[in-house]
Amino acid sequence: METVTEHTPGPWQVQNGINVVGADEYIVARGGYEGPIAHGEANARLIAAAPALLEAAQATVDAEMLDDLAIARAQLRAAIKQATGETVTA
Repeated sequence: METVTEHTPGPWQVQNGINVVGADEYIVARGGYEGPIAHGEANARLIAAAPALLEAAQATVDAEMLDDLAIARAQLRAAIKQATGETVTA
């Protein structure tokens, strides 16, 4: 399934704790959370993981062979780690 996206290309990264920037280094989301700082940082990580989560979800849906599914599951695990702030290893 070929999907055309119009969002800022990934990967996205958290900058200064609460801002999210795209691969082009433009701000995708600017932090402004009114609650605890830890919540704002967690929100930024989740937003930054959005392109990776989308790509992994698409790969899972498109998987036709067990090898494809194993690769997609690995992408999902890495994207979840990015979203939750866990260390992502190659």
